[in-house]
Amino acid sequence: MTGGAILSLLDERREADRRLVCRTAEGGKTWQDLQRASAEWQGQLAACEGREVVAYHEQGFQFLAILLALWRQGRAAVVPANTLASTLSSLQSAYRGFIGQFPAGFRPSAAAADSAPAPSRTPKPADRALVIFTSGSSGAPDAIPKDFRQLGKEVETLESVWGEQSGESLVSGTVSHHHFYGMLFRLLWPAAYGRAFVSEARDYLEEAQADCRASQSLTLVTSPAHLSRLPKLDWPLLR
Repeated sequence: MTGGAILSLLDERREADRRLVCRTAEGGKTWQDLQRASAEWQGQLAACEGREVVAYHEQGFQFLAILLALWRQGRAAVVPANTLASTLSSLQSAYRGFIGQFPAGFRPSAAAADSAPAPSRTPKPADRALVIFTSGSSGAPDAIPKDFRQLGKEVETLESVWGEQSGESLVSGTVSHHHFYGMLFRLLWPAAYGRAFVSEARDYLEEAQADCRASQSLTLVTSPAHLSRLPKLDWPLLR
Protein backbone atom coordinates (compact mmCIF):
# COMPACT_ATOMS: atom_id res chain seq x y z
CA MET A 1 0.00 0.00 0.00
CA THR A 2 1.18 3.54 -0.76
CA GLY A 3 -0.03 7.07 -0.15
CA GLY A 4 -2.14 6.95 -3.32
CA ALA A 5 -5.50 7.22 -1.55
CA ILE A 6 -4.43 10.51 0.03
CA LEU A 7 -2.40 11.88 -2.86
CA SER A 8 -5.44 11.34 -5.10
CA LEU A 9 -7.01 14.32 -3.31
CA LEU A 10 -4.53 16.51 -5.19
CA ASP A 11 -5.75 15.31 -8.60
CA GLU A 12 -6.31 18.49 -10.63
CA ARG A 13 -8.98 16.72 -12.70
CA ARG A 14 -11.32 17.25 -9.75
CA GLU A 15 -11.32 21.00 -10.35
CA ALA A 16 -14.55 20.70 -12.35
CA ASP A 17 -16.10 17.93 -10.21
CA ARG A 18 -19.55 18.93 -8.97
CA ARG A 19 -20.09 15.93 -6.71
CA LEU A 20 -20.81 16.66 -3.05
CA VAL A 21 -17.72 16.61 -0.85
CA CYS A 22 -19.30 17.83 2.38
CA ARG A 23 -22.26 19.49 4.07
CA THR A 24 -21.73 22.76 5.91
CA ALA A 25 -24.02 25.06 7.88
CA GLU A 26 -24.28 27.17 4.69
CA GLY A 27 -25.18 24.23 2.45
CA GLY A 28 -23.50 21.55 0.37
CA LYS A 29 -19.98 21.95 -1.00
CA THR A 30 -18.71 20.21 -4.11
CA TRP A 31 -15.21 19.18 -5.09
CA GLN A 32 -15.17 22.24 -7.32
CA ASP A 33 -15.87 24.41 -4.26
CA LEU A 34 -13.05 22.66 -2.42
CA GLN A 35 -10.58 23.35 -5.22
CA ARG A 36 -11.53 27.03 -5.24
CA ALA A 37 -11.16 27.29 -1.47
CA SER A 38 -7.79 25.55 -1.66
CA ALA A 39 -6.61 27.98 -4.35
CA GLU A 40 -7.57 30.91 -2.10
CA TRP A 41 -5.57 29.45 0.78
CA GLN A 42 -2.61 28.92 -1.55
CA GLY A 43 -2.66 32.64 -2.20
CA GLN A 44 -2.46 33.35 1.51
CA LEU A 45 0.43 30.92 1.90
CA ALA A 46 2.63 33.35 -0.01
CA ALA A 47 3.03 35.23 3.28
CA CYS A 48 3.94 32.08 5.25
CA GLU A 49 7.53 30.99 5.59
CA GLY A 50 8.75 27.50 6.27
CA ARG A 51 8.26 23.97 5.01
CA GLU A 52 6.05 23.21 8.01
CA VAL A 53 3.13 25.58 8.63
CA VAL A 54 0.81 25.66 11.64
CA ALA A 55 -2.73 25.11 10.32
CA TYR A 56 -6.00 25.45 12.22
CA HIS A 57 -9.65 25.94 11.28
CA GLU A 58 -12.84 24.95 13.06
CA GLN A 59 -14.64 24.03 9.83
CA GLY A 60 -13.65 20.67 8.42
CA PHE A 61 -14.23 21.88 4.86
CA GLN A 62 -11.84 24.81 5.24
CA PHE A 63 -9.32 22.73 7.13
CA LEU A 64 -9.22 20.17 4.31
CA ALA A 65 -8.82 23.02 1.80
CA ILE A 66 -5.83 24.28 3.81
CA LEU A 67 -4.28 20.81 3.85
CA LEU A 68 -4.57 20.56 0.07
CA ALA A 69 -3.10 24.04 -0.35
CA LEU A 70 -0.08 23.13 1.77
CA TRP A 71 0.45 19.77 0.11
CA ARG A 72 0.32 21.32 -3.35
CA GLN A 73 3.20 23.56 -2.31
CA GLY A 74 5.27 20.69 -0.95
CA ARG A 75 4.66 21.71 2.66
CA ALA A 76 3.43 19.92 5.76
CA ALA A 77 0.64 20.98 8.12
CA VAL A 78 1.43 21.32 11.83
CA VAL A 79 -1.93 20.67 13.52
CA PRO A 80 -2.41 21.90 17.11
CA ALA A 81 -5.30 20.56 19.19
CA ASN A 82 -6.47 24.09 20.01
CA THR A 83 -5.53 27.77 19.77
CA LEU A 84 -5.14 28.54 23.47
CA ALA A 85 -2.53 31.18 24.28
CA SER A 86 -0.24 28.59 25.87
CA THR A 87 -0.46 26.34 22.81
CA LEU A 88 0.28 29.14 20.35
CA SER A 89 3.13 30.41 22.50
CA SER A 90 4.86 27.02 22.40
CA LEU A 91 4.36 26.75 18.65
CA GLN A 92 5.84 30.18 17.99
CA SER A 93 9.17 29.03 19.35
CA ALA A 94 9.41 26.38 16.62
CA TYR A 95 7.38 27.56 13.60
CA ARG A 96 7.16 30.79 11.66
CA GLY A 97 4.22 30.16 9.36
CA PHE A 98 0.60 30.14 10.59
CA ILE A 99 -2.49 29.85 8.42
CA GLY A 100 -6.19 29.47 9.11
CA GLN A 101 -8.36 30.61 11.98
CA PHE A 102 -6.64 32.11 15.02
CA PRO A 103 -7.70 34.42 17.89
CA ALA A 104 -8.12 38.10 17.07
CA GLY A 105 -4.88 39.97 17.61
CA PHE A 106 -2.65 36.91 17.28
CA ARG A 107 0.54 37.70 15.40
CA PRO A 108 3.12 34.98 14.71
CA SER A 109 6.59 35.67 16.03
CA ALA A 110 9.30 36.46 13.51
CA ALA A 111 11.99 34.93 15.74
CA ALA A 112 11.53 31.27 14.86
CA ALA A 113 14.31 29.68 12.85
CA ASP A 114 12.79 27.75 9.96
CA SER A 115 13.81 26.99 6.40
CA ALA A 116 12.21 28.41 3.29
CA PRO A 117 9.37 26.44 1.67
CA ALA A 118 10.14 23.89 -0.96
CA PRO A 119 9.18 24.76 -4.54
CA SER A 120 5.71 23.61 -5.56
CA ARG A 121 5.80 20.03 -6.83
CA THR A 122 3.84 16.81 -6.77
CA PRO A 123 4.30 15.23 -3.32
CA LYS A 124 5.80 11.75 -3.06
CA PRO A 125 4.53 9.01 -0.71
CA ALA A 126 7.55 9.40 1.60
CA ASP A 127 7.13 13.19 1.93
CA ARG A 128 5.97 14.55 5.27
CA ALA A 129 2.29 15.50 5.21
CA LEU A 130 1.42 16.28 8.82
CA VAL A 131 2.77 16.95 12.26
CA ILE A 132 0.09 16.06 14.80
CA PHE A 133 0.28 16.17 18.60
CA THR A 134 -0.52 13.68 21.35
CA SER A 135 -3.10 14.70 23.95
CA GLY A 136 -0.48 15.61 26.55
CA SER A 137 -2.41 13.76 29.28
CA SER A 138 0.84 12.33 30.66
CA GLY A 139 3.02 15.41 30.08
CA ALA A 140 3.74 17.93 27.35
CA PRO A 141 2.14 17.01 23.98
CA ASP A 142 4.55 15.17 21.69
CA ALA A 143 4.81 16.05 17.99
CA ILE A 144 4.19 13.02 15.75
CA PRO A 145 5.14 13.37 12.05
CA LYS A 146 3.12 11.50 9.42
CA ASP A 147 4.09 11.04 5.77
CA PHE A 148 1.74 10.42 2.85
CA ARG A 149 2.52 6.70 2.83
CA GLN A 150 1.43 6.39 6.45
CA LEU A 151 -1.77 8.38 5.86
CA GLY A 152 -2.49 6.27 2.80
CA LYS A 153 -2.15 3.05 4.78
CA GLU A 154 -4.43 4.44 7.49
CA VAL A 155 -7.31 5.35 5.17
CA GLU A 156 -6.90 2.22 3.06
CA THR A 157 -7.21 0.11 6.23
CA LEU A 158 -10.32 2.01 7.30
CA GLU A 159 -11.86 1.43 3.89
CA SER A 160 -11.06 -2.29 3.97
CA VAL A 161 -12.74 -2.66 7.37
CA TRP A 162 -15.65 -0.20 7.14
CA GLY A 163 -16.04 0.71 3.47
CA GLU A 164 -18.62 -1.88 2.44
CA GLN A 165 -20.72 -1.27 5.54
CA SER A 166 -20.58 2.52 5.16
CA GLY A 167 -21.53 2.43 1.50
CA GLU A 168 -22.39 5.93 0.29
CA SER A 169 -23.55 7.21 3.67
CA LEU A 170 -22.83 10.69 4.97
CA VAL A 171 -19.99 10.80 7.54
CA SER A 172 -20.59 12.84 10.69
CA GLY A 173 -18.89 12.83 14.07
CA THR A 174 -18.53 14.16 17.57
CA VAL A 175 -14.72 14.12 17.51
CA SER A 176 -12.50 17.04 16.52
CA HIS A 177 -10.56 16.91 13.25
CA HIS A 178 -7.67 18.56 15.11
CA HIS A 179 -6.98 15.18 16.67
CA PHE A 180 -5.68 12.34 14.54
CA TYR A 181 -8.68 10.05 15.11
CA GLY A 182 -11.17 12.70 14.04
CA MET A 183 -9.05 13.88 11.12
CA LEU A 184 -8.72 10.38 9.70
CA PHE A 185 -12.27 9.15 10.22
CA ARG A 186 -14.22 12.38 9.66
CA LEU A 187 -12.25 14.04 6.85
CA LEU A 188 -9.46 12.10 5.14
CA TRP A 189 -11.12 8.70 4.88
CA PRO A 190 -14.44 9.91 3.41
CA ALA A 191 -12.74 12.46 1.14
CA ALA A 192 -10.29 9.87 -0.21
CA TYR A 193 -13.12 7.45 -1.06
CA GLY A 194 -15.76 9.82 -2.36
CA ARG A 195 -18.11 10.01 0.65
CA ALA A 196 -19.53 13.33 1.78
CA PHE A 197 -18.73 14.44 5.32
CA VAL A 198 -20.24 16.97 7.71
CA SER A 199 -17.96 19.99 8.07
CA GLU A 200 -18.77 20.82 11.69
CA ALA A 201 -18.11 18.48 14.61
CA ARG A 202 -21.31 17.56 16.44
CA ASP A 203 -21.35 18.39 20.15
CA TYR A 204 -24.71 16.69 20.66
CA LEU A 205 -26.02 13.43 19.26
CA GLU A 206 -29.29 15.17 18.40
CA GLU A 207 -27.28 17.14 15.82
CA ALA A 208 -25.99 13.89 14.34
CA GLN A 209 -29.56 12.61 14.28
CA ALA A 210 -30.50 15.61 12.14
CA ASP A 211 -27.63 14.73 9.77
CA CYS A 212 -29.02 11.23 9.54
CA ARG A 213 -32.48 12.50 8.62
CA ALA A 214 -30.98 14.77 5.97
CA SER A 215 -29.15 11.91 4.27
CA GLN A 216 -31.18 8.83 5.30
CA SER A 217 -27.91 6.98 5.94
CA LEU A 218 -25.15 8.02 8.30
CA THR A 219 -21.75 6.81 9.42
CA LEU A 220 -21.21 8.24 12.90
CA VAL A 221 -17.68 8.80 14.19
CA THR A 222 -17.83 9.14 17.96
CA SER A 223 -16.32 7.98 21.24
CA PRO A 224 -17.17 5.44 23.95
CA ALA A 225 -18.14 8.31 26.25
CA HIS A 226 -20.80 9.49 23.80
CA LEU A 227 -22.00 5.97 23.06
CA SER A 228 -22.39 5.20 26.77
CA ARG A 229 -24.83 8.11 26.99
CA LEU A 230 -26.62 7.43 23.71
CA PRO A 231 -30.18 8.74 24.16
CA LYS A 232 -33.23 6.97 22.83
CA LEU A 233 -33.41 8.79 19.53
CA ASP A 234 -35.28 7.81 16.40
CA TRP A 235 -32.39 6.97 14.08
CA PRO A 236 -33.59 6.25 10.49
CA LEU A 237 -30.46 4.25 9.64
CA LEU A 238 -27.26 4.46 11.65
CA ARG A 239 -24.05 2.72 10.62
